[in-house]
Amino acid sequence: VVLPESIEKIASGAFIGMINFETLYYNSKDAVIDSAYQIRDGKVYVVSNFTDTKLKTIVFGNNVEKIGERAFLGSVDLKDVILNDSVLEIGKQAFYGCVNVKNIYLGNKITKIGEEAFNSCHSIASITIPENITFIGTKAFFNCTNLKKLTYNAIECEYDGINGSSLAGMAMNCPIENLIIGEKVKKIPNAIFAVLNNLKEVNIPNSVNFIYAAAFYGCENLTDVKIGNYVFGINSQAFQNTGIKEITIPESVILMGYSVFKGCENLETINYNAMFLKPSIKSGEDVIQEFPDTIKNVNIGNKVKYIGEYLFAYYKNLTKINIPDSVQIIDNAAFLNDSNVTKLTLGKNLTKIGVLTFCGLKIKEVTIPESVINIGGQAFLSVTLNTVNYNAINAKTNCLANNEIYPVFPTSVTKIIIGPKVELLDDFLFSSTSITSITIPENVTSILATYGPFAFCKSLTEIRVDKPRDSIKGAPWANGATGINVIWKE
Repeated sequence: VVLPESIEKIASGAFIGMINFETLYYNSKDAVIDSAYQIRDGKVYVVSNFTDTKLKTIVFGNNVEKIGERAFLGSVDLKDVILNDSVLEIGKQAFYGCVNVKNIYLGNKITKIGEEAFNSCHSIASITIPENITFIGTKAFFNCTNLKKLTYNAIECEYDGINGSSLAGMAMNCPIENLIIGEKVKKIPNAIFAVLNNLKEVNIPNSVNFIYAAAFYGCENLTDVKIGNYVFGINSQAFQNTGIKEITIPESVILMGYSVFKGCENLETINYNAMFLKPSIKSGEDVIQEFPDTIKNVNIGNKVKYIGEYLFAYYKNLTKINIPDSVQIIDNAAFLNDSNVTKLTLGKNLTKIGVLTFCGLKIKEVTIPESVINIGGQAFLSVTLNTVNYNAINAKTNCLANNEIYPVFPTSVTKIIIGPKVELLDDFLFSSTSITSITIPENVTSILATYGPFAFCKSLTEIRVDKPRDSIKGAPWANGATGINVIWKE
């Protein structure tokens, strides 16, 4: 059969029952194709125009622009689909159930592949998605049970495989082992590669700017992921429930959704290089962890400047924290309740330590660098901490909230050493600690006087000042504490 360019519509069942029909020359530019529906046993069935034919070969003309919905659905003897570069669109379920199609060439100018266009094409082993594709319908290659290689070159494609609480990836139920993402691809769409259970490794090239929600969700055997150097956003659940063991977050990332790595029970090491990432970590009153609590190693890169709220909180397997000199701000509760951390090192350019930042650690000693200018309440609240080496030159505290006092350091602290460059001791700075004596060096020029830095230090009995009497601004020393002997330098 030869269909000329002038064909605008093909009615349902037009070729049904042509039992010897093998070859179709298809030249219609963009014909509308009706589908016949039958109801059998209470279910609706779609009947292809080529049911009960032997259609093996389709030769597409040079002016064909669109393959209509369900055009060749169920053509079980069809083996090759070779489209000319004139084709711009493949309609919904156009080749659904063409179980013997092995070879597919989609053309270089195609922009749209409809929903389930190649669903259940069981013989396809490899497919290439061209650069110009801007839309792929849900489950376009679903249940292609021999599809092992997928080359994805679409530069900016829309795909939404998220339907309420369920996911529908482009090639779910396919044994894809080899996923190649082209060097011009700019974004990885929502859930497009979700639940590819045979996929083991993915290399996301430097061209990619954004990885959208659930992009690789549920790829349970995916263990090796390399994220390109220019990704600035990773959306929610992008790698949730995968088998990743180690991940490197590049410098470029500034946006990260919730639960990106939730359920990655093999993930133990994070190489964290994001310079200014502000994570999405709260859902109502709940904190949603970015990484699973299996994390044992957090390696913070030497260009990171900001560590966001709750980013590394509640990691029970983490034992040490090393903050490099590049970090300037550690926000609220960033390392909250990392209950087995015994060693903490703070970089020399750190300026802000947020509320609850290191609360709940098992550290015994901490050194506050000279650069710190702001310390939040309960920042170092830990029952094991006993020694504070305090070097911050002009740090202010943030210990009052709703008329409640939230001390920076715990009552377990018995030793405080004030460094040789410290100039200011703020209200509540060392409040409620268990020190019995303290030496204030001559470099200290101001002590804030509303409550004093040693407020409610009930065990404090002696303060030694390496300066002449009344040469430091501020009093009283310790509101709520009594019987303190102040010894001035003569």
